[in-house]
Amino acid sequence: PCETPGNPTHEGEDTTNFATLNINKIGLSDGENKDGKPLKDAVFQVYEAAEGKQLSDLNGKKVSEVNTADAKGLIDDSGKVRTMAATDDKGKASDSFFVGNNSKTSHVYCAVETKAPDGFELDDKLHCVNLTAGAEDSANTLKINNKKSTAVDKILGALPMTGARGLVILTLCGIVGIAGTLFYVVMKR
Repeated sequence: PCETPGNPTHEGEDTTNFATLNINKIGLSDGENKDGKPLKDAVFQVYEAAEGKQLSDLNGKKVSEVNTADAKGLIDDSGKVRTMAATDDKGKASDSFFVGNNSKTSHVYCAVETKAPDGFELDDKLHCVNLTAGAEDSANTLKINNKKSTAVDKILGALPMTGARGLVILTLCGIVGIAGTLFYVVMKR
């Protein structure tokens, strides 16, 4: 267990345990599923899992999935959400989190990307780790990959979320339908 800095533990006193969450942000190589370069300027929000929740309850789900009524209680909803500093030139970010008092030395925390590095897709899934006080850095590290965004992703991402994407798809279908009809009429004559 870690002790609060400058506050030595004396017999009969409580011990407060903290652990450092490390995030390594890495881009995927073009067309391949292997690691590329570290990514700078990714920003994450970190959620504390509700008491008793395991990694399997949360890992890989979208935040919208765990904040719905049927999944209530997966993430601690008492306002314990923290935004971590953006990843540095080496694609790394870290912060210290409370994991428990006395003999409780671990707790599940989940990070979700809120700002992707330029040219990469946003990863809106939860990446969870059982943070443990006194564990090696590798045990408290999340390695999160990002895919490069395509030109279509950039266009669709710039459209407002008020149905504009559906409007684009319907417009394209309409153009194809009109072109098909004109082709049919010309061929019929």
